[in-house]
Amino acid sequence: MSAKIKKNTLPPNGKTLIKRGLTGFFSNNAFVLISFFVPLLAMLLCFAIRNFAPFGDQQILVVDLWHQYYPFLVDFQDKLVSGQSLLYSWSNGLGGNYLALMSYYTASPINFLTALVPAEYLIEFLMLSVCVDVGCAAGFMSIFLKKTFHRDGLPLVIFSAGYGCCAFFMGYYWNIIWLNTVAMLPLVALGMVMLWREKRFCLFTFSLALSVIANYYVGLFACIFVALGFIGYSIMYWNGIKDFVARLGRTALFSALALMLTAFMTIPAYYALGLTYSANNTFPSYWNMYYNWSELMSQTLDFVKPSTKENLPNIACGAAAIYFGIIYLSTKKILWRAKGFAVALLAFLTVSFNVNVLDYMWHGFHFTNMIPHRFAYLFSFVLLTIAFRAYTLIENAKIWDVLIGLFGSVMLIVISTTVKAGAPLWGTSIMIALLFTATLLYVYRIYPKIVLDLICFALVCAECIITCYIGITEVGSTGTSNYPEGEEKTADIIRAMDSFEENTTDMWRAEMTNTQTLNDASLNDYNGVSQFSSMSNVSVTKFLEEFGGQGWQGGNRYSYHESTPVMNTFLNVKYLISRNGTYGNGDYVSPVYQNGNEVLLKNNYYVPMGFVTDEALLDYTLEERDGDVFSDLNPFDKENEFFSLATGVDEDVMEVIEPIGVNTSDGNNGYVTINR
Repeated sequence: MSAKIKKNTLPPNGKTLIKRGLTGFFSNNAFVLISFFVPLLAMLLCFAIRNFAPFGDQQILVVDLWHQYYPFLVDFQDKLVSGQSLLYSWSNGLGGNYLALMSYYTASPINFLTALVPAEYLIEFLMLSVCVDVGCAAGFMSIFLKKTFHRDGLPLVIFSAGYGCCAFFMGYYWNIIWLNTVAMLPLVALGMVMLWREKRFCLFTFSLALSVIANYYVGLFACIFVALGFIGYSIMYWNGIKDFVARLGRTALFSALALMLTAFMTIPAYYALGLTYSANNTFPSYWNMYYNWSELMSQTLDFVKPSTKENLPNIACGAAAIYFGIIYLSTKKILWRAKGFAVALLAFLTVSFNVNVLDYMWHGFHFTNMIPHRFAYLFSFVLLTIAFRAYTLIENAKIWDVLIGLFGSVMLIVISTTVKAGAPLWGTSIMIALLFTATLLYVYRIYPKIVLDLICFALVCAECIITCYIGITEVGSTGTSNYPEGEEKTADIIRAMDSFEENTTDMWRAEMTNTQTLNDASLNDYNGVSQFSSMSNVSVTKFLEEFGGQGWQGGNRYSYHESTPVMNTFLNVKYLISRNGTYGNGDYVSPVYQNGNEVLLKNNYYVPMGFVTDEALLDYTLEERDGDVFSDLNPFDKENEFFSLATGVDEDVMEVIEPIGVNTSDGNNGYVTINR
């Protein structure tokens, strides 16, 4: 993928002219800035059309963004504003290693700007940050293409916008914890080129480090891509064993330096991961394929609905990537070694999507819980890069090159008819037909190159808007009202609770009688029990499952629902908040504050976090079982056991009630009446 600078682009002295000052900056980087703004504005426009706040009453909080990412971001903002520790936190999941949680959920650089954002506008900030991430992905892609191939102009925008609006972003934009790292991939790639071509290491070292810091999981894919890129560069530009060893040494040295810079985040994360359910993995004992190959190929089509939680990999990145990516293979000025490696790399990624063992290895020797093929954005990056390279040499194209691009694209569409229908087929057909016609007319010199650039630019702009709209529609939305549930009333209840305890020295916990999210403590700012996090300690999940809480080891979660006085006592729950005015255990809790239908309840039998027990409690053991599968486990028996061991009282504190009859007439509200 070598490139040369045309003579007429250089001044008489042979040095590139660079304009200085602010005006010079905009002049020198005009197309990089356009690359940034096209996807950003397309995304923002579609959010406005779909009535997302502040343009309407919808918001981007869906799936894990509702239950995890936004509550954690609220908590993170509060820590930044109040100056709390980022090392440990009591606000979620009975307390835990906050730096480890931060390394996965909130370490993206853009999140630190929340310290400057009023809390009431955090959701709008989140939506805007998604648009900025999409724009940055395209802008960084433009910088990579410009610096790597020494080209400028509208072609930068045409292929960079394809990365910013690729199906990976459109299907997973709600997964905000990944976006910064995905957006920075072009900078890592440019750093690789500069390290190998110019022996300059700064960009490579710091971009790779920042990619891992922003999210170590997706940062892993960037590290693997460095290894694959090294192999490809060595094949394409082989210059003897001595040069190879020197390049390998530089790559290893500065990769190690980059990872050392991340140690303050990755080491705590590593040890925390050892305590999670994901630490127990078994290498697949057999090989199998997830899909048929035509399904995978069809995912490259234009206007395909992106996967949002499950299903096929998100690899679509525009019709121009398909059409000119195929022309890349017939372009004579490109080395056969470069063509061979590009095909091999795309083929390897495709096989990795389909073969369970490779998929397992890519994801850190782990099968993902939803959101499969998390490295799919690498495919889009590679395809767009080779397509851009082919486009930069289009002035040398022959009629056969144009026809090969058409033939390959038509074959892809025909194969896809077996698994796809509707917009992806006819939309891609129209786009390919327009690209073919425009390129053919240029090859015949009917008009100059700038006309071809403008036609392709117009098509890509339309494509970005349509793709963004399809993605936002497919991901869905939620309403802005009543999130957090109760809003001002709940906030008032929590303020009252804190005021009651402002002179208290011991630590205490609170919980909701019914949860809205699985991280209500982070969302509402109190020290709670529940947690839904990939960093959840699986031993805590097991304990709470046995103790009568609601847990799911494989789902990395445990949550509190109004429970027994025994559980409240040992979990240090001093207050309960009922947001609908209903609650049980009236003999054990007392209302101490009320706002409308919301009630603050105080535990009459509260025990501080630290208390003395009988040493027999050391004999308490968790039941041996297969994952989340229970045999005849009765949580009330486990509470009796725990209470007896802790207190030395040899008498059951929980009594079994045998019902004579059950009245479910009020079953719609979840209540039953037991006659005994």
